[in-house]
Amino acid sequence: MTATDSDKGGHGDIRYYIRNGNTGVAFSINPFTGNIYVANVLDFDVAPTSYTLRLEAEDTASTQTDTRTGTVTLIIVLTDSNDHTPLFTQDLYTTTLDENVANPTSVLTVLASDDDTGSNGAITYSVVGGTGSILFSVHATTGVISTQATIDYEANIEYDLIVKAVDGGTAPLSATCFVRIAINDLNDNSPKFPAAHITVEITESTPIGTSVVTAVATDVDSLTNNNNVVVYSINPSSSKFIVNPSTGVITTNDALDRESQAR
Repeated sequence: MTATDSDKGGHGDIRYYIRNGNTGVAFSINPFTGNIYVANVLDFDVAPTSYTLRLEAEDTASTQTDTRTGTVTLIIVLTDSNDHTPLFTQDLYTTTLDENVANPTSVLTVLASDDDTGSNGAITYSVVGGTGSILFSVHATTGVISTQATIDYEANIEYDLIVKAVDGGTAPLSATCFVRIAINDLNDNSPKFPAAHITVEITESTPIGTSVVTAVATDVDSLTNNNNVVVYSINPSSSKFIVNPSTGVITTNDALDRESQAR
């Protein structure tokens, strides 16, 4: 700020002051030059966002009664800068999900906030990495994570995602969080024998209780809820043979007579 005084000598010397409107002592003024400086941190996101300063220029008369002053109003309006980084509510989000769910299925929601206003505070989400980046997606504006492919426990029991939140500033700021999704196994696989038919030969004189063959089936489901525990039975049932329900060992249960039944 610059003021002029037509008086000569000391009567023309001017001193400058901020007389009103300097909320929070946000500004200072050099009393000799009138230069105005920022004296405290200014934050558009915390009121006030504008200042109305009443500035006074005072000459240096020899007596107070002879002093002359002039005033001017200076309005300073703050503009927002992208000075806040997005912040997730959690560094790590965890959840569980059943395998074979329909697509798309919502899994969980990540949430980030940004203390800036307008576009500087507008957040866009994206999946930028992790073992599940092909199988899961995140809604750009809501942060809802959903499936976008078939989830199979037998392929992977757990998936990790890296989710990024970016604000809309000209020089955008970003943050990341981690998502861990544990997959629940369902009983979606049937037991399988290595062959559809097993043929063995035994003599008709084979004693009762003799082990004939072991029929072993496997189930790729997990042990969770006994999903991969196989129980064996003979269907239709036979009086001549029995099978151990746990091991699959087939043994003779009665005398065999080739003349009455060859196979």
